[in-house]
Amino acid sequence: MRKNKNTLCVWTPTGYVEMNTLRIMLRIISSPVFIFGVAIVSVAVMDYFHLTNARIWVIPISSVGLAIMAILLRRWARGKLLISNRQAQKYNRFLYAAPWIAVRYLNFIDLEAARSDDDNVASTALYRHLGEALITLGLFEETGKSKVKWVSGVEIVSVNPIEFYTDFVLAAGIGYVLLEASVSLIPKIEAVDERVISRVLRESGIINWTVQRVSFDDDLILFVLKNETVSHAYDFSGVE
Repeated sequence: MRKNKNTLCVWTPTGYVEMNTLRIMLRIISSPVFIFGVAIVSVAVMDYFHLTNARIWVIPISSVGLAIMAILLRRWARGKLLISNRQAQKYNRFLYAAPWIAVRYLNFIDLEAARSDDDNVASTALYRHLGEALITLGLFEETGKSKVKWVSGVEIVSVNPIEFYTDFVLAAGIGYVLLEASVSLIPKIEAVDERVISRVLRESGIINWTVQRVSFDDDLILFVLKNETVSHAYDFSGVE
């Protein structure tokens, strides 16, 4: 397969957190529990001293608003994928990579069908979730680069996942996942089976699609995805 000049680079957390006095203070101050506490204490003080000035109510009201915002930001950060939309759109070049694979794989792929915006959106979503799963399975090579986020103190390291691509032609009810591992990762790529792809499809919001694995004992694995509720204009199952 022809290689892209630029390879996907992902920053992933190691679990190590560097702590110092400033970061400890920032973590406490930004905690929703602490901010809610400020609101409760301010209301108690106002009640005790019989403070009725409307301007003083800004403190508890603002504190509650900030606490809710902090909760929402934390939930957003926890649900954020390692691979961004921009990265997925840049590196998910299925139509570029597929023509360079062996004919025995190409027999299962339709490269001529036009891809719509909806196809690209679905491909991008699957690419991002699949990348997360591949990194979790250890299908990456370390770059040796690391850094610590200044505010949180979280250490993150840079890794290069295996080459992988996703593609959909939703109107035809067909899709593809193509994986290519480097020599050192070929043994690990066997861990990616139909169950892994099916789970990633569900996480991407793509439900009730079947998955067929195509592999010829080399460094490539192709998964053919089908929506059985769509009448297929073409069917490559069983083609050799």
